[in-house]
Amino acid sequence: MGAELQEPELTSSCQSPERGLAIRVASIASGNPDLLHSSERASLSAGAVASRQREFAAGRLCAAQAMRDLGLEAHPVMISADRSPIWPAEVVGSITHSSKLAAAAVSSKGHGIRAIGFDIEELTPLADELIEEICLESERLWLQSQPAATRGLLAKAIFSIKEAVYKCQFPLTLEMFGFERVRVEPDLRRNSFTAHFTEKVGAFCPEAPLFGKIWIAEQHIFSLLVLR
Repeated sequence: MGAELQEPELTSSCQSPERGLAIRVASIASGNPDLLHSSERASLSAGAVASRQREFAAGRLCAAQAMRDLGLEAHPVMISADRSPIWPAEVVGSITHSSKLAAAAVSSKGHGIRAIGFDIEELTPLADELIEEICLESERLWLQSQPAATRGLLAKAIFSIKEAVYKCQFPLTLEMFGFERVRVEPDLRRNSFTAHFTEKVGAFCPEAPLFGKIWIAEQHIFSLLVLR
């Protein structure tokens, strides 16, 4: 299993590692709520602070542009009662953000994609006190085998992968659970990962492998899981 964490040459913000998928990335500072569809603006909480408005706008504008990249009409993406995005009937997608960037990964259901989980995290070490909460014993043992200088960043990669897996399964199962339900194996030399549920979640069988992508760009970690 590779553990080398290096930042490759930056790629286009809309270049996708998966067929039939469009990805858009934008700075949160560029998020302008005035550019949103009126129904999206209305779905924002009336008391949302300016930073939340920009974050929300940046993510939705990324989603709209990704739909256009696929030749689709840019329909509004509303908010459900559980705060997850409500995608148009013919679209499947995932929106994510850090404190600096927002991003969306979108596909048409015509491409045979059932669900997408996309996560973005700043390229900073995960705090030591969070590692035991987020990482299983096998993952912590693997981290201990890696150079001390990279462990915090590798732990952040594990966190990001688990977030992507959670986001991917939720629209299909509507199940909420903790980090202990997912075990991951990053292979950063190949920009990939394997994930397993540790017990049955919806129709997902325990230990059945899920294969995803992980890469580094713009001082962020990107994790992507696509179910076809």
